[in-house]
Order: sequence, then C-alpha cells, then structure tokens
Amino acid sequence: MHLLGPIPHQAFSKLSNRYGPLVHFYIGSNPCVLVSSQEFAKEVLRDHETSFLNRPKLVNIDYLTYGTADFAMAPYGPLWKYMKKLCMSELLGTQTLHRLLPVRREEMNRFIGLMQEKAEAGEAVDVGEELMRLTNNIISRMLLSKR
Repeated sequence: MHLLGPIPHQAFSKLSNRYGPLVHFYIGSNPCVLVSSQEFAKEVLRDHETSFLNRPKLVNIDYLTYGTADFAMAPYGPLWKYMKKLCMSELLGTQTLHRLLPVRREEMNRFIGLMQEKAEAGEAVDVGEELMRLTNNIISRMLLSKR
C-alpha cells in the first residue's frame, strides 16, 4: 500500500494508463482488481457482482457486528438482499424522503446560519468538519429523531 504513494487515486490512474483498464494486483496478500473503464465496470458490476460482493471475514468485525448480522458487513445472500430491500423501501423510499424533507431543510438552514455567523465574525471554519456534522445530524434525525 505504501508503494502507491500519498494520493492513491492518482496512483491507480497511473496504473490504468500504463497497464490498461483492467489491472490485477495485490495489496499485501489480498488480491485486488482495478477497473477503470465504464464498459468494464458495467460488465463486472452487472454480470459478475456476486464474485465481488462479499467482504473478507475478520474476527474483530464479526465480534463487533454480532456475527456480521448488520447490513454493512453481512455476507451476500438472502439476509443481505432482504435488508437491502428493506432499506430501499423503508429508509430511502420516495414517501419517506418526502416526509423527512423538513428535517433535511431545517438542518441545512442551521448549517447555513452557522456559516453566516462565522463569516460575519470573521472566524475560520473547517468546512469538511461542518459538512460531516451536517450529514451526521441529518442521518441521526432521520433515523433516531435526535441531533
């Protein structure tokens, strides 16, 4: 990994320019495939998705996620498909997003107000940190009704 350099996405771009749009390499002992063309990506993700969907089984992740019983680390299979369907219909469905529009709007107004306050006071702002806070607040309020 250290051979890629400080900016990995640029290193991956150089690799694909030199060796082509499909590159197989290892990061440590883990085999990796770099797909850098739209046509290959579409084929890989559409036709061979089951080969790439599972994540490596790690003991610490298994312990933290109660045997990979969560959506993010669940192995591809019936449980994962069910959780994806549930997330897409209940959490990210059109009705839910419309219903929670006021929450997103309120958080955006708070963010803009904070930025305006800081600008008027001439204070420096870490925009990345504030955007992360905004995103976390929106997600928390949508899921838990708490900031």
